[in-house]
Amino acid sequence: MSNTKTRNGAIDLLRLLFCFGIVIRHAVYVMPKNMSFILERGGLCVEFFFIVSGYLMVCSAAHYLNGPSVLSTGIATAKYIKRKVNSLMPNMLIAAVLSFLVLQISNHITLKEMLKRAMAEIWRPMLLSEAGFGSTNEFWYLSAMIIVMLLLYPVLVKYFDAFVRVIAPLIAIFTLGWLYKTEATLLNPSKYLGFMYKGLVRAFGEISLGAAIYPAVQFLQKSELTKPAKWLITAGEAACLGMIAALLYISNAQFDYFVLLLITLVVIFVFSHQGIFSAALDNGFCAFCGRFSLSLYLCHNWVGKSLKNYYDLFAAQGRFGLGADLGSDRNLLLILYFGCALAVSAAVYLLSAFLKKHSSQVFGFFKKLFLKPAAPAQA
Repeated sequence: MSNTKTRNGAIDLLRLLFCFGIVIRHAVYVMPKNMSFILERGGLCVEFFFIVSGYLMVCSAAHYLNGPSVLSTGIATAKYIKRKVNSLMPNMLIAAVLSFLVLQISNHITLKEMLKRAMAEIWRPMLLSEAGFGSTNEFWYLSAMIIVMLLLYPVLVKYFDAFVRVIAPLIAIFTLGWLYKTEATLLNPSKYLGFMYKGLVRAFGEISLGAAIYPAVQFLQKSELTKPAKWLITAGEAACLGMIAALLYISNAQFDYFVLLLITLVVIFVFSHQGIFSAALDNGFCAFCGRFSLSLYLCHNWVGKSLKNYYDLFAAQGRFGLGADLGSDRNLLLILYFGCALAVSAAVYLLSAFLKKHSSQVFGFFKKLFLKPAAPAQA
């Protein structure tokens, strides 16, 4: 498989599976007080997305450097970041507006207070929260990803070989090693370390790690493997995924970095496209899974928090018998959480797809509204 291939079906499928891990982890915020986590370390699923992003960043740079046009480093970086942000749109903007409105309404905030909060949270859709603007939020992963790529991409295109073989591995080793030594866990991205949020440091190390695996993936992609070797890679993928699933249920943070290692191996194996089922997974359904995972990630958390706000209100009022049996309430809230998260995510996905399909008409309208038509060329 060429490194410029548009979609990798197995990666797309894993995007949705790891996103579900995050959704299950955040179910704790929906449940009544004193209820335990369902998937204690489900937040580690974010590591998959950082490593994939780092690898794909290198693929994009390789494609650009092998192309016909050579731009300045600044322009090449700006174009890459623009493409990354555009790939999040309009899903991110729709989710940001909906999350703010729904959460404020569920908290019964007055219009005056809502306007104050809107000014305080303007950094959310601008993806600047991880830089220290405002408090960190559910968009922290996207903010950290864009900021780190803005820093790393110009170095990557300027010194490609040195970056993937020396600079990125060293960044990953020292950044993640520092976190390993000073922090008990990879989790808690909202912890402020005095100079930046922990989530940004985490992204810096893991996106660099994703970039550093590029030579290994290229080696496997270009190798002519026998069928037993392909079965061995498939078995390796399955074994790593099985161990990851088991370790995510363990409350102890001592295996966080081992989970990171397993995720790294999975990404190498899957991007090599040498697994026995790799070609079969390059289909429309898996591609849909990859696209839908973005909407699910953007929507599930605030949907759950708004449900919890209404539960607390109704339980305090003694309505619907809520609060009397926390076990039954837990099951009800979980059903509502997963059902509403999927429904709202599907609605945002469909609306975003509609707007993308008709983007030329939408932007054409505003172009005519604000820009004068170009003067005809002189003969």
